[in-house]
Amino acid sequence: MWERWAVSIDLYFFRHGRTEWNSQGRYQGHADVDLDRLGRGQALAVAERCREIGPTLLLTSDLRRCSDVAARIAERTGVEAVPEPRLRERHVGQWSGLTRDEIAERFPDEYRRWRAGDLDVRPGGGETARELQDRIVQLIDHVVGTVGEGASVVAVTHAGWIRGAMHVALGPGTSKQAFGVPSQGSLTVLSHGEHGLRLEAYNDRGHLLQVEPVDQEPPAPMVL
Repeated sequence: MWERWAVSIDLYFFRHGRTEWNSQGRYQGHADVDLDRLGRGQALAVAERCREIGPTLLLTSDLRRCSDVAARIAERTGVEAVPEPRLRERHVGQWSGLTRDEIAERFPDEYRRWRAGDLDVRPGGGETARELQDRIVQLIDHVVGTVGEGASVVAVTHAGWIRGAMHVALGPGTSKQAFGVPSQGSLTVLSHGEHGLRLEAYNDRGHLLQVEPVDQEPPAPMVL
């Protein structure tokens, strides 16, 4: 992993804007849910932030709640959005569309293991945390090997993906209590270079202050 240490790049990860399921506290996973009105406003704010960044490469999860944000970024920056399935949210199987209370009632053992931070639990028969982290590593390694020195890479992705990237960057001993769920439309920045992967910013919402309300998602319980 991270064989090309000499390449120094910046990785800008934006979470997608709000969807109706976000506002209802429903797990989405691979479900292809559209942005709601607030989410579309957040997408425009993200696009303006990206115009300041000036991306060399623009990647997006192929799910609509991300690709619609990336389309706004492409309009503002002139950089074509490239769909990248490895940026998809963690697959949560039969949990998709359910609230936390519904999941706890229907899948009590899985939910308990999820809350305990079990890396091998398959939520709803979906994807383990280890499998998610594997594709995060694959994607970052692919990007590092593709772009040139000093590149600025923007990627539109999902909350679970971003939290998984934090574990990759900060190490396996990092507790999810160390950082909460990134807000819709927020920015997380990693840099890559001789130091490996380094966290530069997490859950930056400065560009969203013009959008009211900034965030409207039921808070997720911390995973211990």
